[in-house]
Amino acid sequence: DHADEHAAALVDELQRLLARARRERGRVLVGVVDLDGFKGLNDRHGHPVGDLLLQEVARRLAGTLRATDMLGRLGGDEFLIVGPGPVAAPAAAAQEAARLLQQRASAATAGPYTLGALNLDYGGASVGVVAVDPTEADADEAVRLADARMYAVKRGRKSTLL
Repeated sequence: DHADEHAAALVDELQRLLARARRERGRVLVGVVDLDGFKGLNDRHGHPVGDLLLQEVARRLAGTLRATDMLGRLGGDEFLIVGPGPVAAPAAAAQEAARLLQQRASAATAGPYTLGALNLDYGGASVGVVAVDPTEADADEAVRLADARMYAVKRGRKSTLL
């Protein structure tokens, strides 16, 4: 399956970034993006509209990333962002880099969308980004940490989306 191959390529890239960060005493930024209200949108307006939303969100997210970042679909309505974090910097600098990426990605997904005949004012995705210390987490754990951060963000948001 094409999506599985893409997810595998992302995990490979994450492992490569973690290995490099270990050598350089750096961190890796890992983000999980979850499209709030996606199932309801699909159920109400059909899969073609859902597919258009996924494509447009991916395009908008890609526009906020650095050249060194990689974006891919984890499956369903979730995306994964991986990229190098600060090298030989204090933990606070790494946390700030994660916070800024989270803010940019979140802002990029919100706003008006034209999805075929449907005009949608989308409240945006729930985005969780963490700065991973490669001595403390492998690729699977890094994704779990970002996923937990995303769920914390999702819980903190009002359910007024879609």
